[in-house]
Amino acid sequence: MLTKWSASEARQRWADILDLALAGQWQVVAAQRRDPVLVARKAELADLLAQCRRFEPEVLHEDDGSVVIWLNELDVYGHGDSVQEAAADLIDSVREYVDDWDDLKDAPNHRDHLWHVRRLQLAEDDADLCRVLFGDELAHDLCRELCPA
Repeated sequence: MLTKWSASEARQRWADILDLALAGQWQVVAAQRRDPVLVARKAELADLLAQCRRFEPEVLHEDDGSVVIWLNELDVYGHGDSVQEAAADLIDSVREYVDDWDDLKDAPNHRDHLWHVRRLQLAEDDADLCRVLFGDELAHDLCRELCPA
């Protein structure tokens, strides 16, 4: 069972709640007439989302020699003269999509993207975003110029 705290208890014992969450024990804080809030380690949530919300970018080579990388999970794409340029453009498109999420989240054609967006929101920087989208091995090849480590 998760430990539940009232808002007043949480204010008084915030350091304890953080220590418990950091130790892997998720905590719930509930204020009256509000939805409860979960306090958990970011890495645990990122791992959970990685298990259930994968990205499968599709690389398409156009007749003119250009490259498109389509990301079906968000219905966005990147375009460029090379795979690396298309990957960089895709990352820009994804970052813009995530930045616009508050305006998109209630639209019927975007609602199903919530957990993919949440996974992307947990990315620390462009290099991490690249790893989330392409996986560790591909990210190293595709994004080394874009996101030097």
